[in-house]
Amino acid sequence: MITPSTYVTSATPTIWTAHRKFAISSGLVNQTIGGSTYINYLPVPPTTSTRKASEAINRVPDRHLARNAEAFIASIEATLTLWSALGFEPTGFPELQVFLPEDGSILLEWGTPSYRVGFSLESDDKESAWFLVSTPDLGQMRASGYTAHTDKDKLVQWLLFFIATNS
Repeated sequence: MITPSTYVTSATPTIWTAHRKFAISSGLVNQTIGGSTYINYLPVPPTTSTRKASEAINRVPDRHLARNAEAFIASIEATLTLWSALGFEPTGFPELQVFLPEDGSILLEWGTPSYRVGFSLESDDKESAWFLVSTPDLGQMRASGYTAHTDKDKLVQWLLFFIATNS
């Protein structure tokens, strides 16, 4: 008896890859399948704020730190592109701000009068962190953690969803 179970393992704006496991009486068999989405779909271009953030990060002399920040910006752009492909077009996003403190770190942050969300990226990846802080009208939330042992894409998606639903 064959009972398929499919799960997507990677997706880009134009190509998706899925793995299908079949439970067969003699054991599990893995099958990889692939395909492309609508052929005329074009990814969303970088937003003005992510483009400005990338330009600011290009001035950072610590290339390892700059690449780490670019990876977060790429994850932000990938999430917004995916949302656009799915028909979810959030409006009212605050501008992504980039701060370059004297200690050599990079601070990526969205802020409104009701919340602040962002990443504090350090030269030592183990010290890099994320944060979400809101006012009482949004539940006075306080959340933070280190980025080193966190799935960056899932974290970015979660934080962007918070921004999208509260902007």
